[in-house]
Amino acid sequence: MKGKPSRHMAALCAVCALTFGNGVRAADVLCVVSQNAARITLIDSNAMQEPRIVSLAPGPVGLVLSPDGTRLYSTHPDKGQISVVDTDTGRVEKTISYPGTPFGLSLDKDGRTLYVGDWNRNVVSRVDIANGVIVNEAPVGRSPAGIAIDAEGRHLFIADREGDTVSVRNTDTLASVATLPTGHAPFAIAYSPAAHRLYVANVHSHDLTIIDSSSLKVLKTLAVGGMPYGVAVSADGLRILVSDQTAGTVSLIDAKTFEIIGRIKVGQYPEGVAFNATADRAYVANWFSDMISVVDVVRMTEIAQIKVGSGPRYVVVLPAKDR
Repeated sequence: MKGKPSRHMAALCAVCALTFGNGVRAADVLCVVSQNAARITLIDSNAMQEPRIVSLAPGPVGLVLSPDGTRLYSTHPDKGQISVVDTDTGRVEKTISYPGTPFGLSLDKDGRTLYVGDWNRNVVSRVDIANGVIVNEAPVGRSPAGIAIDAEGRHLFIADREGDTVSVRNTDTLASVATLPTGHAPFAIAYSPAAHRLYVANVHSHDLTIIDSSSLKVLKTLAVGGMPYGVAVSADGLRILVSDQTAGTVSLIDAKTFEIIGRIKVGQYPEGVAFNATADRAYVANWFSDMISVVDVVRMTEIAQIKVGSGPRYVVVLPAKDR
């Protein structure tokens, strides 16, 4: 490449220097949704290419990846629509119209059904992706935010932001299974198939509710940093990562002991977080810093920053087969 590298490329090179410095590990491929910039950024640091920018309709918020890594789904609460992005071409494949205010979302294990929380109507909808039709819907608590599905695909868990509960619904019928108490203002939610546990970040009580997804019992409430807006669990179920928005840190938690291992300084107003497949790296979307923090989970430190579009809300990591 001739000439001076761009800011994006410089950031990518910093990551690659860290990942390829010893000639051992490859970089990860990240997908980041930026609300203010109205775009998804696909960052392939392994290929050393400029990030691919996918322009979206205004105000994208939610982000979920299909099980096979071929599609991204993003909600637009103010537009009443859901964007479907092809991760291979980096283009919007289609737009699904939604009669409400779509916010949180999740996918079934086959990638054929989308579950959408309607922030204003206080319902969860089951949407057939192929034809974009709502199959059925059911009432949940006020302002449904994060959504997760258990490993068996039987239960749907919805964080009711203004209800201080998690609504548990049958994935097929959406019939009520249980309503579980949480802290104040539950927002982000993560499920661990390895541990059969559910982790719910409560924004206004500054804590994490830990739930046994089999017995549907609350196991513990753990104090974390100020205003936790994001939560992720490693694939092996051993580590939990929570973003502490007002502190500008992420808390790393031992999932066996429920103890905080340490806090790592990142950018301003961290929100969405994600582990990579091997759980030695994590990625944090910093809403006010317009960048992704690359975190070395083993050394407990931020090792790089990647600039993205204004207002990044969520980040996901593509599966290895798609790199």
